[in-house]
Amino acid sequence: MNFLTRVTVCLGTVLSLSACMEGGSSSSRPPKQLSFQDVAAMELYQRGGDRPFFDGGLAAKRVSAAVLFVPGGAARHDAVRGNAVYFQVTVGTSESTFRPPAHLPSSVFAGLSKPELVALHSDLTSGRTSGRVLGLAKTAARQTICAAGTVSLDDRPIREGVPLTPQQQARVNAALGGRLDRILEMKKEDFDRLGIGFVLNRETRPVPNFYYKTYRYSGTKSALLRMKCLF
Repeated sequence: MNFLTRVTVCLGTVLSLSACMEGGSSSSRPPKQLSFQDVAAMELYQRGGDRPFFDGGLAAKRVSAAVLFVPGGAARHDAVRGNAVYFQVTVGTSESTFRPPAHLPSSVFAGLSKPELVALHSDLTSGRTSGRVLGLAKTAARQTICAAGTVSLDDRPIREGVPLTPQQQARVNAALGGRLDRILEMKKEDFDRLGIGFVLNRETRPVPNFYYKTYRYSGTKSALLRMKCLF
């Protein structure tokens, strides 16, 4: 990782730390067949949807999916490399925030029976790395961004810096006078002079290609899958 990339990732880390009911469809339009050129020219691609269902209770439960491709940016791993596109799919239990035209085609969920939805929901709430979750992620990818390619889990070995502790965040904020954007203009010597060299010298840890994240405000849990489309 070169110095500018490390600084950009560090800035992102610092900043980040401070339809229908059962049986319905989310969209009747067929998925657009994207070519490699289409994807390579994209700066942003996002498409999501959810399927509500009842499992005997009074309130409906949901299984959702979203396909995300945002190349570049701090701590992002979405990219075009050779004839491969790397992107992310999330599978969760909350209502999709994406609305038409940025919506998954109904066929993504159409093949899931009620027992399969119940089992998927159970896997998600339990944080299981299951074949059911991976299967839905692959289906969502195949019918959207990877309609013209072969989809699989991302096979790249990726590492990220361990998040700063609250005490370290406070030290960075104080050293920069609250202007975290200054990081982009700083050299390694500047970090050392201000006593915050730990921002660049953090330990790293591998980023798995299938993991779970719990959202602080909603309390919901989603599976995040780093994926690859080979054209």
